[in-house]
Amino acid sequence: MAGFNWKRRVVFKGLGAAGLIGILGGCDGSGDDDGKSSGGLTSQPGQAPASGDGLSGTNKLLIDASETATGIPANIPVYAYITGLVKTPGQVFYRYDQTTNRPVEMSTSDNTITDSSKFQTGLSGATYTQNYPSPWANYGISLNRSGVTEVADLTSFNGTNIPGFGKGPAAFSGRIWISVGKPLLPFTPRVGGDLSAAGKVDGYTTPVVAAGGIGALCFYDWLEFSYDVDGLLYINTTQVDQYGFPISAVAAGENVQGSPQGLYNKKRSEILADLALLGEPFNTSVQVPTVGVDGDAYPPAANTGSKLRALAPSKSPAIQTSTYLDAVISGVLDHRSDWLAVTCSSNALQKTYYGEAQAGTKTMVFYKDKMKTGGPQFTFNDITTKNVLDCDGTMTGVGVPQTGDLLSDLRNTGKAILAAFNRGVLSGTTAELNIDAGPNYTPPISANYPAGVACNVWAQHFHQYSANGLAYGFAYDDVGDQQPMIIATKTSGLKLTLGKFE
Repeated sequence: MAGFNWKRRVVFKGLGAAGLIGILGGCDGSGDDDGKSSGGLTSQPGQAPASGDGLSGTNKLLIDASETATGIPANIPVYAYITGLVKTPGQVFYRYDQTTNRPVEMSTSDNTITDSSKFQTGLSGATYTQNYPSPWANYGISLNRSGVTEVADLTSFNGTNIPGFGKGPAAFSGRIWISVGKPLLPFTPRVGGDLSAAGKVDGYTTPVVAAGGIGALCFYDWLEFSYDVDGLLYINTTQVDQYGFPISAVAAGENVQGSPQGLYNKKRSEILADLALLGEPFNTSVQVPTVGVDGDAYPPAANTGSKLRALAPSKSPAIQTSTYLDAVISGVLDHRSDWLAVTCSSNALQKTYYGEAQAGTKTMVFYKDKMKTGGPQFTFNDITTKNVLDCDGTMTGVGVPQTGDLLSDLRNTGKAILAAFNRGVLSGTTAELNIDAGPNYTPPISANYPAGVACNVWAQHFHQYSANGLAYGFAYDDVGDQQPMIIATKTSGLKLTLGKFE
């Protein structure tokens, strides 16, 4: 493993949040993976065993959605979907085709379902209309309810099926979705804004997690991954947008790190009950519909608790007006008498920038040094509760004039600040943030989520629920290597297991 570069930016922020896929590929230097692993971890309450036995050498993606693994009656269907893109050359969108057993390019001709008579989704009338556009594409792969399903052949991700398939931005990046029940996930490839135009697809709409959105009445969850021509795999579970149900992952190959992931120490019902007791914007959930629904559209209430998902604060309607972190933000900006030094070793232009707070505003201006040589380098002028919890705004490069290397440095500085606010470790007296992996990381990971300090309690809870303490509770939870990531080279097998629905 010597000489291998494990650095990889792995947040796929906002996939489907606004409907249109926008996968962030490549590396902007979030830190080195340091080999964190759950080390012989066995199954946890509510989980099927995540064993790698028999996986190596299969070159398959396997999914166990069996009645034994899930506790869901065998008559309830479960589906998998694989969607994603290769960014270069030319940004091409793909989905995995069950018939030909390979990735194929998306086309608007996939949009064949125009009304409820075309496919039995278990929804009817206004409930169907609320959940499905017209038209939409069915990319579902039916999973065996009595055993393990071979969902995809990893060797089919090759230069023949994916012209230009390679490394970095030429790798395949996307999601493995899983839905439970009759309501299939709707995907809609498009050319511009046209759902039927001929030509190269330049985007596609995906399910929305918040109530009232397209696909929100589907019962689903997903993992994010990338896979390249050399078999280099990155895959992680995520609660950046929602928590639907437990999915664990285990990989086989060379130099496997972080496997397994997605094991929890609490049952699904216990997690949902805990989250419901939190204040806004951390306690929003989406209920199983009761009108316009077939009796067998969803698993029984004993499996669902009558909830499809809990929403992350970034997807809660309450975030639009939330003042939850305002006092903390004010304490940083209005009462700071010294500079805030923010260091990221992967910065392109310089490792450390120095921030000066603007009292009475939501602004911090960053310079090359404390002498303000060269003037302001970049400004964060929208440090609000919403932007912190959603990891949005100028701190992520939105609406800023900077380009190139300076924009990259801006984003690294911004993500350090966003991670610190979310974890409750940035105050008016904090002198330094250093997001370099290893002993220089400041403040230390052990200081995250201090008692009595307002923070992203959604993320805090998922780190507590995770059997190995790793979670993606907000979009920059990979800062400090806190993400539940599996990395493997020359990957020879991947298995996902749905946990118990109890």
